[in-house]
Amino acid sequence: MRNKFLLVCLIALLFIVAGCNRGTSHPLATGNMTPKQIPFVIFLQNAEERNQINSDSAYLCRFDTLTGRISIDEPALFRKITQEPYAFRMIWDGEKKIVIEPTSFEGSLKLESINTDYNIKKLETNEITFGEVIKNTSGEAKAYNEEDKVIVSFENGEKQILAPPLPSGATQPQPLLLSGDEHNYRVLIAFDVPSSEKKNEMAGKLLIANVKDDRIEWKEVRGEYCSFIADAGSSTVEIGENIYITGCGGNVSVLNLQKDSPVLEEYKPANDLLLSLSGKFQEAPIQPHFGAYKNYLLVTVQNSEEKWLWILKDNIFLGKVHVNTLRNQIDSYLANKQIETKSLPSKASTDLLQLPMDNYGAWK
Repeated sequence: MRNKFLLVCLIALLFIVAGCNRGTSHPLATGNMTPKQIPFVIFLQNAEERNQINSDSAYLCRFDTLTGRISIDEPALFRKITQEPYAFRMIWDGEKKIVIEPTSFEGSLKLESINTDYNIKKLETNEITFGEVIKNTSGEAKAYNEEDKVIVSFENGEKQILAPPLPSGATQPQPLLLSGDEHNYRVLIAFDVPSSEKKNEMAGKLLIANVKDDRIEWKEVRGEYCSFIADAGSSTVEIGENIYITGCGGNVSVLNLQKDSPVLEEYKPANDLLLSLSGKFQEAPIQPHFGAYKNYLLVTVQNSEEKWLWILKDNIFLGKVHVNTLRNQIDSYLANKQIETKSLPSKASTDLLQLPMDNYGAWK
């Protein structure tokens, strides 16, 4: 009897241990754990081709949100040669596929894939509609303007025509952001209109199109703002139920998509970071650019000598990366505590740090 009792206890114990093991391994199996490695790409000049002004290579870097350290992968992802700076756009979700879009005239971009673990695709000139939103790394989910309409197409080849309810005197609608799939998606659209507050001036306005199959719900963002499409235009990113967008003077605003009557509100966590660099941008206005990776908000800015990347999550500033192009160094921080300094393999180019756009597409 005693042996039977011990045997029953042993079997019960084995079931308990097995159950605990299944419980602890479940997040790993389903991929629900928050990633600690935040990827971004830096362009470094090709030392052997310094006579070519815009010859550089793209290197994948990772910022560790737990240790604050940076890794730089070898070999480079790809090499590019452009006839002028900033003559390309990189569409990337942080994973293994990358789309490069030329943004200048035909023949201005030469591309050579180096890292065979990554699928690098260059969009051909006849595939490009300037100012379009490209959502995914196939290059096939996109939104673009046609006169007073916005055209949305997805991977299955289907197109949907959206006719925004524009007021009298409005400019043509420009899509800024696209998220979702062909059955349930969202488009953020900007246009300019004669201001009702300032005589003889134009104001920027925003519309949100929520599309579910054939049903379209339009929401107007309350208020007048600076133009979102004039000059350099606004950078946008969608994370969860929020859209972040740059406005006048480079300030960052947030748009809560759950509100029935949405309005842009100041996003203080990012604006406080931008304010800390105000002395670095005396000659030209600050122009933040956004990225997103697994619910992390990424913000990058640069001037002629330095580049910065900030990592935020749930409105909390986690860390930053700083590149000094004069000293050829890259520094990393957890919050504002410096963790390490590394020398770069070669001189950083004038291109922006390239950030992933996870689960959304933007026009720039």
